[in-house]
Amino acid sequence: MESEVNEFELYDNSKNLIKAKTYIQKDYIVLELESKSEKYLKEYNLVQLKNIGGYFHESNDLKTALRDLNELFEFDYSIEEKEETINLDIKYTRSRTISFSLDKIKEKIDLSYESLSDKMKEVINTNNLILGIDLGTTYSCASVMIDKNIVMIRNSLGSTTTPS
Repeated sequence: MESEVNEFELYDNSKNLIKAKTYIQKDYIVLELESKSEKYLKEYNLVQLKNIGGYFHESNDLKTALRDLNELFEFDYSIEEKEETINLDIKYTRSRTISFSLDKIKEKIDLSYESLSDKMKEVINTNNLILGIDLGTTYSCASVMIDKNIVMIRNSLGSTTTPS
């Protein structure tokens, strides 16, 4: 299930602009925050959102949960950028706060031949390969077929998916 992207402009504690995006991708709600220099992302399924706080207890499907998440941006919030994460705390009633912690996305991922492991280089050099690439709007992935077996190619961060 894909959805259109909802965009918001937020400001961190130092009044720097933070761009926020929310959307549904497969079975997850994606929350992205982008500062001047870094990009952060976190995916939540419906169960994870309900475990974050009482705010999502009536969200029975992803579309409702996404609407509820988007409504949170109308409340008071604070944003703190750290070395590998960014924290977004939203105070939605006098005494209740919901917190999101997003992980930094490594923008420059090396997918060159030189970045591959020695084992993968050996496989490429000694076999006839079929390469498959899935170029998605949010994430992309690649795989090779070796002797009728499909092997997913991992990027330099060890993930089989790479932000597009």
